[in-house]
Amino acid sequence: LVDLEYALLRRMGTVDGATPMVTMVHEIQLTEDVLEERMASYDVSLNVICTPERTLRISRPAPRPKGIRWEFLSPQKLRVVSALGALKAKLEEESGRALPVGPDEPLPPTPLRPKDLVFKGKRRKRDGP
Repeated sequence: LVDLEYALLRRMGTVDGATPMVTMVHEIQLTEDVLEERMASYDVSLNVICTPERTLRISRPAPRPKGIRWEFLSPQKLRVVSALGALKAKLEEESGRALPVGPDEPLPPTPLRPKDLVFKGKRRKRDGP
């Protein structure tokens, strides 16, 4: 999801290609190297990777995407992430042309929020005001 968040922030002009990107991972998630040619066009390269044991600084991160790669977003994802679907519809209306859409994909189930929980056939009462 980090790639999608970055794309949205880039579209809004909040970040650009020079904005430092930092992440935290466990040491066992690291590999010896990440080949730039294996990165997808929507992957966001990092400047700093922190683990509990060390901090790695990347001297030359790969180029980052310049915005949202609509051709990778499925209709299902656009429905689930309603802000994305609304933005796509707005951009299509403004430009008068359809933006690309990605292939269908099965999405994992969305977790229930407290307001959606039902206990013994009754809706759960909310605590507080």
